[in-house]
Amino acid sequence: MKFYIVFVCFFVAAGLRAQNTDCGSERWSVKNLTDADTLKIDFQNAIVSLIAVQARFPKIVTRANDARIASEDTLYSVICNLIAYKLEADGDYHLQLRDPVTDSQMVGEIPNPDCLTVSDRWRGAWQKARMFIDTAYGPAKTSFRYLPIPVKIAIRGFGYYDPYHGQTGFAANNRELHPVMMIGRATDVVADEVPIGFSGTVSVYPNPAGDHVIVEASLNESIERIVIEDLRGKKVFESLSHEGNSFSISVPTSKLPLGTYFARVISKSGYIVRKFEVKK
Repeated sequence: MKFYIVFVCFFVAAGLRAQNTDCGSERWSVKNLTDADTLKIDFQNAIVSLIAVQARFPKIVTRANDARIASEDTLYSVICNLIAYKLEADGDYHLQLRDPVTDSQMVGEIPNPDCLTVSDRWRGAWQKARMFIDTAYGPAKTSFRYLPIPVKIAIRGFGYYDPYHGQTGFAANNRELHPVMMIGRATDVVADEVPIGFSGTVSVYPNPAGDHVIVEASLNESIERIVIEDLRGKKVFESLSHEGNSFSISVPTSKLPLGTYFARVISKSGYIVRKFEVKK
């Protein structure tokens, strides 16, 4: 009987160690929000950002045991395109993300909620985020699942630096969104985005549109271009080389399929988006 008890305990303990080993290791407490600096984080207010803006952060190379650094304590809200995703060896979901305007890319990671070291406080959020991916686009596999057409999503996650180690979709400055706290279809979450440090007004009318839609804008900096996209992020109209900080343009919509569209007014530091419908 004593031998049996020892035998069982040995394998239970071995199983627990194996589960821990399968989870992340490098800077794991930072990644899963169990480090001491987590107490300083504002989890209620997210800073609106862009992948293109994240790409302009300075490049930082962190080491395996580094504590949380500046800009890793900020929750960001980002509208972007989901290109592909996979299940990593450590159980995390790896998301390949791309800016819908500039094609800048970065990685997003949803931690494995089944790891023993994951806080119960965040387990449900990560389960929900992974369930959204699996339900909307198909279960994650150990090889990348590429979407036939990039899908526009709204994502909330913490800025994080992860040195290059062969990861697909990595940013040149090592910037990631890790951990991802929430994810959903962009149309379910937000109608417009006004990045920090960028101000102005944009109007789109009539809404719903018939044979045309008028886009008017007045920003605090020069306007570079106007882009109109459909729900999947496909570009259906683009106007370049706008001079000055304000404009008004009439865009034909009579040949567009009925549905939801986004007018994006772009400057150097960011963009403002307005949603409108096309109905005949």
